[in-house]
Amino acid sequence: MEGLTEKAWKCLTKEEQQSLSLTISYGKSSWEVGEIMGITHYKYLELKERSEKLFRLFHDFFSIHPALFRPNPCVDARFVDYIEACIERRITRKEASGSFGDSALYVMPIKTKFIVKQMNLLKDSEDPHDKDTLKLILEFDRWNNWRILPRVLQQPSAYKRRNNRRDLFYIKYMCTLDSDKVQVLIDKFWFSRKNPDYFFVVFDYDRFDDGYYIVPIKDKESTLDLLSKYYIYVFSDRDMADAYGYMVIDFYFGKKSPKKGQMFWPKYRQLISQAINYKNINNMDFYVEKLDYAYQNRDRQIIKRREERKKKALQRGEKRANESSFYQ
Repeated sequence: MEGLTEKAWKCLTKEEQQSLSLTISYGKSSWEVGEIMGITHYKYLELKERSEKLFRLFHDFFSIHPALFRPNPCVDARFVDYIEACIERRITRKEASGSFGDSALYVMPIKTKFIVKQMNLLKDSEDPHDKDTLKLILEFDRWNNWRILPRVLQQPSAYKRRNNRRDLFYIKYMCTLDSDKVQVLIDKFWFSRKNPDYFFVVFDYDRFDDGYYIVPIKDKESTLDLLSKYYIYVFSDRDMADAYGYMVIDFYFGKKSPKKGQMFWPKYRQLISQAINYKNINNMDFYVEKLDYAYQNRDRQIIKRREERKKKALQRGEKRANESSFYQ
């Protein structure tokens, strides 16, 4: 590779370069490349699309202009260093902020205002180089794996991603729940009748033989509502609950591989969609504060209420009685 082709190639990350090399130079299929690189098929397809798009973007730009910015740019030199670091060196927005050399620009509102101002200077410029640079920055920001521009300037993302992060966080939280809290759930909801109505699953890899335990419960609206508040899926069939427990344990504690993840997520989503309270839980956000709040057994609230009652009692005792009540 020579000249502008090499220059465009150097703007790609090592992962993007590897993706293009394996596909173009070695003729590997997308499945083979995904296996070699150790990523799922859909993630590889996204990587491949990004690699091809960015390579063309850089190649076309450098075929017209020798550098990202013209010799006497209309923007601040600190902005030039920031953009060159993000695009040519492909480092993160936080790492590239070191190029500013101004501590004030580490403050997010000031930094955002500064970048917006510089982008507007490019936008208002009559120079063709500046206009092409503006287009390159906006298009790069759309396709890059992380954003380099403030939200107010961002164009719609080029990707239509299925976000597994929420479900992955939920599975991790449930599989690492404290043993005492797991026992509280069993004691609280266990229904000892021979033919229970519904079932839910608790996880404790060190305690239970299979890593999970199926808890039978009663068909009661208040019980289902409370379990929904605990973010626990309830199933009408024991075999379905068993399949859910096995699937989650095997995914979280079993051997990881791209193919395994690709096979897991469709089956997992299909299974939880059959839960009695799926709609209630699916509308909730799974983040640590909410989950911690649900599983803290109200200890903090109880202590707080006791302290408040004690404080009010002391305040009432400190109030002096009306002197007229003693002299009648």
